Amino acid sequence: MRFTIKLKLGLAFGIMTLLLIGIAVYGSLSLGTLNEASGNMIAGPMRRLELALNANVAEVNAIRAQKNALLSTDTDVAAGFYKEADQNLQAMSTPSMAALRSPCRKASPIGKSCGRSARNSVKNPPSCSNLMLRATNQARWRFHSVISGR
Repeated sequence: MRFTIKLKLGLAFGIMTLLLIGIAVYGSLSLGTLNEASGNMIAGPMRRLELALNANVAEVNAIRAQKNALLSTDTDVAAGFYKEADQNLQAMSTPSMAALRSPCRKASPIGKSCGRSARNSVKNPPSCSNLMLRATNQARWRFHSVISGR
């Protein structure tokens, strides 16, 4: 059988059409995998990053409230600052515990081992109100005088 130009062109276009259909099917299947991978990234590392940034802000606010409580001369104002610091510590630890219970830890190969130790460290955050009750006015005034230079 002779391969004529008509047959050669028909075979070339047929093969090109089959290749294009194969590439289109492969691309569609790959999009599903890409969508799943991006969903896992958002649910895993990006969520942990968001929680870490929120915890950092709450920690800074708690430190600021504790500093303001130590520098205040009025005990009622100091108690308000300590209450604010407690709220910030709770805001810092509550999402962390939720993240440790969430399935997003599966994305990390060490998620199970580090989740256990982190869960133990966040279980009982310190309370500033309890510290304030133990502190005496004399110690607070001594710290205030050292800070203010009196």
